[in-house]
Amino acid sequence: MNADDKIYLFRGVFGLLTAIICITLNLSGGTGVMFGLTMYILTIPLIRRVLKIKPSDLKIPENLYISGLAPYLALWLITWITVYTFQVPHPFP
Repeated sequence: MNADDKIYLFRGVFGLLTAIICITLNLSGGTGVMFGLTMYILTIPLIRRVLKIKPSDLKIPENLYISGLAPYLALWLITWITVYTFQVPHPFP
């Protein structure tokens, strides 16, 4: 497994973890979005320390910051929004 694939999977799992934290803390609106963005930014030093991947290990060094953005956003937002929708009671019409 190459470094790009590791980053992709790590960010996907981290996105799911972020959604679980948002659900557990009952975050909503801007607070949840800011928390999610902060967690994404925290993945950069975690990738360097946990996976021991440096920008020089990648074909394109900028991939350290961009690679895995789509699975992170998808798993975080879809999970968080879906669970939040079913948690909040909506009035019947």
